[in-house]
Amino acid sequence: MVGQTFKDFEVIVCDDGSTDHTKAIITQFANNLNIKYIYNDNWGGPAKPRNIGLKEVSGEWTCFLDSDDWWKASKLEEVKKQISKDYNIYYHSLQIVTSQKELDIIKCRRVNNKNPKLDLLINLNTLLTSSVCIESELLKRSQGFSLDKDFIGLEDYKFWIDLGGSGGVFKRINMCLGYYFVGDSDSITFEDERQIRRFEQLYDPYLNDPALIKSRERIIGSLNFHIGRIIQDANLNKSYKQYLFKAFLMGGVRVKLMALKRLIKL
Repeated sequence: MVGQTFKDFEVIVCDDGSTDHTKAIITQFANNLNIKYIYNDNWGGPAKPRNIGLKEVSGEWTCFLDSDDWWKASKLEEVKKQISKDYNIYYHSLQIVTSQKELDIIKCRRVNNKNPKLDLLINLNTLLTSSVCIESELLKRSQGFSLDKDFIGLEDYKFWIDLGGSGGVFKRINMCLGYYFVGDSDSITFEDERQIRRFEQLYDPYLNDPALIKSRERIIGSLNFHIGRIIQDANLNKSYKQYLFKAFLMGGVRVKLMALKRLIKL
């Protein structure tokens, strides 16, 4: 953060019960950054500390950065160049990094602003939290990240969908402006039956939404893709084939192609 080429920003650190001396470390940067530090007991997921931080926002725009990710020095400057009255949500690609090396870039796609809520449901999530910058006024009008612990690991995806249905207009910045750290294991996003249940609970209300009824089959196709992908990647059992096949039959074009790619690898 100290190295950002754009300097006019505030840092709000939401410490969710960390044990790594976060406050002491932050104090060392007090002369270089405008920092507001907030401590809370560990809640078990990122939603609550994020919402607490959102209440403290004073600037016109809010950027998110998870504790194990980081930005390139030009991140804020490049985002500022893109800001216009036509959009209120900006996002970009991130490069995957492990403890040993840099890997592929996670490339984001454009969100269809004709119906961004539907687009995010049928074409899957493309927003990485540490890449997102949102107009603060839109955030203040929102309900924030869901505190339902059934959505832990998917609270960001749900939030983007909700924003897409309540005035969010998305703009992809076609640049890689940060790094996404992948450790040896993920303590929240479990690739197993629990994550499957989370996706089922996330998608369930949209399957019965009258405004989305014409797209119900494609939404079901996307849900089946999520389930098939999780089962296949976690090597849980062979049932992933039937889910991927349903995704191929029922999903939108993007999901059909992704499901077919996985089926071909069988």
